[in-house]
Amino acid sequence: MSRDSIWSPSLTEAELKTVREEQAKLLARDPRFSIHAYRFVMQALRVATIKYHGALSTKSGSGKLPETPDHVSGQQLSYAAAEFATQEYGYLAYRVLSHWGIRTTGDIGDLVYNMIEENHMQRSPADNRADFDDVFDFKQVFEQEFRITLDED
Repeated sequence: MSRDSIWSPSLTEAELKTVREEQAKLLARDPRFSIHAYRFVMQALRVATIKYHGALSTKSGSGKLPETPDHVSGQQLSYAAAEFATQEYGYLAYRVLSHWGIRTTGDIGDLVYNMIEENHMQRSPADNRADFDDVFDFKQVFEQEFRITLDED
């Protein structure tokens, strides 16, 4: 089973048991976040990889994302996550992410590094958890994106 297979929807019963165990480890590591937050970050990583590098590639069919040349930075992942959330959840994006525990770009960094610790993601030597800190204000980005203005006639 590949490292990112815990995010795959089509699993056998035995694989599903392993998935539940792996997800329980992530949730126990940092109970601030729901499993939906981890899934969201994995999807945002795929979106970021495609955005910045084109089609996804894999190493030797393992199913995991390679470190290079498709690596994305913390800032790139943060911006891609905001774009993805806006596309998926529209004006409710901030509320949905907040409900899952994601309120800042730093939270994305915490999720990423939790997954790194559990071997569901890889990091390059140049990566740093601080790369995710204060990239932008989540709430402000989502509120500005969907500001409703009325034309005065």
